[in-house]
Amino acid sequence: MVRFELETKRLYLRPIAGRDAEATAQLMTPDVAANLTTWPPSMTAEMALDRIRSAEESLSRTRAVEFAIMDRPARHLLGWISIGTVPGDQEGRARIGFWLGTAYQGQGLMFEAAEAAIPLAASFLSIQTLEACVYPWNSRGIALIRKLGFDPTGSTQLFSPVRDRLEEALLFERSLQRPRIKLAI
Repeated sequence: MVRFELETKRLYLRPIAGRDAEATAQLMTPDVAANLTTWPPSMTAEMALDRIRSAEESLSRTRAVEFAIMDRPARHLLGWISIGTVPGDQEGRARIGFWLGTAYQGQGLMFEAAEAAIPLAASFLSIQTLEACVYPWNSRGIALIRKLGFDPTGSTQLFSPVRDRLEEALLFERSLQRPRIKLAI
């Protein structure tokens, strides 16, 4: 049985759960949603609960792992990190998505969460390749993806729920088959 609870120096990660709906709705502000490719511009607790139920179903079907990112001492929700297969996509591939509430951005927390979550999700989902879609103006998202070892592979058009239109998103990819080498510079 896979244990989905992870701890890092500053964070505690576990699968997102119904008790996170209210905090998710409060953290998912229009400013946060504006940089995301799949979240609506505003979120209610009911909408968050629907999304959480979908995440729980995906976990039970071995399709995705969606982690609640929490601060370690108090266990307050800070954001989510999702790693899941894409319906109709190649076997062995998954997509990563992530967000943090505005007050928690710029502190290196998402890098810390992703470094812990990726190996567990890759093993659970039996994936060898991880991809990411990031809007071109999301410089923080691009910097994080690059720091995590993703390489650019092109672009695509995605529907933005926030702006209610198709928009260009940059594509990135990371192989999980070879170990990531950290160079000291």
